[in-house]
Amino acid sequence: MKILRLLATSLLVALSMGVSSCGDDALDSEPITTLPTEPSIFEKMDKAFAEYIGDYSNITCRYYQEGESSILFAGLKNQHLWFAEYEKTEAKGIKLEWIDIEKTDTIQQLYKGYGEYETLYVKYVTPLVHKETSTGNIVTFNIGGRFQTIFTSNHKTKRTQLQYDNTKNGIARSWYKESVFIADCCYSHEGDTIYIAKSRPNFDGYGNPVGITLVSYEEGIELSGQYINKRSFKEGKVVWGTYILPPFDIASDAKRSYTLLDRTTNIWAYKCEVTFYDGTKKDFTFKINIGKFYQFNLSSCIRQQNSLTAQFVSFSLSNLA
Repeated sequence: MKILRLLATSLLVALSMGVSSCGDDALDSEPITTLPTEPSIFEKMDKAFAEYIGDYSNITCRYYQEGESSILFAGLKNQHLWFAEYEKTEAKGIKLEWIDIEKTDTIQQLYKGYGEYETLYVKYVTPLVHKETSTGNIVTFNIGGRFQTIFTSNHKTKRTQLQYDNTKNGIARSWYKESVFIADCCYSHEGDTIYIAKSRPNFDGYGNPVGITLVSYEEGIELSGQYINKRSFKEGKVVWGTYILPPFDIASDAKRSYTLLDRTTNIWAYKCEVTFYDGTKKDFTFKINIGKFYQFNLSSCIRQQNSLTAQFVSFSLSNLA
């Protein structure tokens, strides 16, 4: 998944104040007493569009942003959501281009819930996420400040509803296989709802799951401190959990880090590296059958640890220099 982190703060602020390439409405303003010496952000945008795109008269609600090695353009091209990324080289080669199958109007209805809607007049569109799939693409746009994700698959399209409350929607984030998570909903790469989660997973700034190794659309393996568990996001609960019993004593202020070594079968192998306060390091490896189910109770973990650790297959111990 590609996160298009090209957000021009100055441009978005200007657009939010009503200045855009979508319309010609006159704005009341104070007389300008001094002439600007630097080109405005819109002059720079028009120049960049002319230089890379050429005739851009068919593109409204325009947006652009320059990166170190590429430049991103977006807008409504012949009323279709569109973006293109070009190389910042003399050849100005195109790296990526996407255009929506369906048209998007500049007047949209935001759903507020409870059967109520509010009109949104779109002044700009900004691509946020692009994910190529085996049958098409998944793209999240910021449409006038509201998020919408478009799924294209085999020349067909589906899209999420524009919401007044962005927390009800959100951007697409990578999930199991080609699926994505949007807010509390897991979608297939074709845009079909797989399930609505009772607990939301965490993601990093690149849209990848944090602290979880997925085993299905619904479940993943979590490691936290001294415990490992299988969590169901669909049901919003821990399916099973167990205490990681090390082969040596570990002080409470020691730091642990885990590395997944092998997951080719249901017996997963992990390495745990322990760093003690004095700088001493030790590590051990363990295996666990992720397919087994256990009732887990934090308050009784010490009492139950002998039986719970029965699912560990083996340990090995080493000292680190």
